Parts: sequence; structure tokens; C-alpha cells
Amino acid sequence: MFNFEKLISIAYFAEETVQNYVSCIISFIEYCKDNLKIEPAKCQGHHILGWITVKGSNLLLALA
Repeated sequence: MFNFEKLISIAYFAEETVQNYVSCIISFIEYCKDNLKIEPAKCQGHHILGWITVKGSNLLLALA
């Protein structure tokens, strides 16, 4: 038998996950433009690593 409660739970999680991904993408684009002064399409792996490091540091400061 099909379980609608599980489907609703998955649908909600999926929307939340997509919102999180979009938020991260927008944050990275802003980081590229504001901090690195480069277009996001020109970014490389080390730029993403730098952004993750900054975001992690900010998160740790917020939790302290």
C-alpha cells in the first residue's frame, strides 16, 4: 500500500534541501563578486575551498 505520509515527508525534505542549495549558490556568487572580484563562472576549486573556509569560520563564530 502507498504511504502518503512518507511521500509528504520526502517532498518537504526535498524542498528544504533545494532551498539550502540555492542559498549556498547565491552566497558563493556574492563571495566571488564581493571578496574575490571575479565572475563566478571563472572560479576554480580553490575559490570554493576558500568560501567554505570563510563560511565555516563565520558559523563557528555565530555558535560561540
